[in-house]
Amino acid sequence: MMIRLKIWFAARKAKKYWLYSLKDNERYNLQFRTNFIVKKISSLMKSLNIEVVVKGYDNLSSSGPCFLYGNHQDNFDALALLYALKAQTEAKDDFNKIATFIAKHSLQYKSYIRYPLNCIDTFYLERDDFRKSLQVYEKFGKFVKENKTYGVIFPEGTRNRESSIGEFKPGAFKVAIKEYVPIVPFTINNSVGAFDLKRKDKLKIEVIFHKRIAPSSFINQNTIALSERIKKIVASSFVKPQYEFQVTKSEIEDIEKSKAAIKWRKKQEREAKKEAKKERNLRKEEQKLIKEQNKMDLKYEQYITKKENKKNKK
Repeated sequence: MMIRLKIWFAARKAKKYWLYSLKDNERYNLQFRTNFIVKKISSLMKSLNIEVVVKGYDNLSSSGPCFLYGNHQDNFDALALLYALKAQTEAKDDFNKIATFIAKHSLQYKSYIRYPLNCIDTFYLERDDFRKSLQVYEKFGKFVKENKTYGVIFPEGTRNRESSIGEFKPGAFKVAIKEYVPIVPFTINNSVGAFDLKRKDKLKIEVIFHKRIAPSSFINQNTIALSERIKKIVASSFVKPQYEFQVTKSEIEDIEKSKAAIKWRKKQEREAKKEAKKERNLRKEEQKLIKEQNKMDLKYEQYITKKENKKNKK
């Protein structure tokens, strides 16, 4: 119960900082918001009895932009990565590295997930709409490059709790080629069961950052070959999860049919209707202005023609 309350309070504060950033992004900038989330993750790890061991931190460049590609086992993976990217020393010039995530659209359905993700400027992907997905990847790539962040992509597309790594989708690598940004593959080990409150033993999660791959070495490589190349590197340090995952009711439940999803869709529909109404009102106003302008033009033309007629009579 205490853990759930911690997550809920952290989510509310994340929402607050995110909304503040929309008004005052100088004070509540991305670094400030990332520091807040990392601090909350550290507190949550203690409550969940989790330890994150980071290897290969030196393989990360001192600053972005950079794309991180790796395997995906559990919902805690994103939190483990954020923690793994935190400052290694307490020096004033050593900052937490800023991670930018690309996540599935359905993660917005629950507020305690949505607000922390929004707080760190996450991009949401609609898998069913190919055109929109391409647009999201394009915006994501530009954001990572312009803001010099660490763009995190899980190319498996979904969580995989099996004893092997799933297929890496080639389309996920187009953004790295297009933006000409380095790649750092990563491997996450033993994150399965991180949120299981019935677990008694300490869970030791391992995050391994592999050697940085310069864009010049893959710019002429096709996405299929690149995906296989990165998968081999990630798989080279992969270890079978120690924790045997227990399927719960919440895991069985289809998130697309959940109450939270229905509530979210209704909210989106209401907002869409409001936007459509605003557009209609704007069009009506524009049409009124055009009619008024046409009347003014007609009056002016009539005035000019009268003046010319008087001159001709004289």
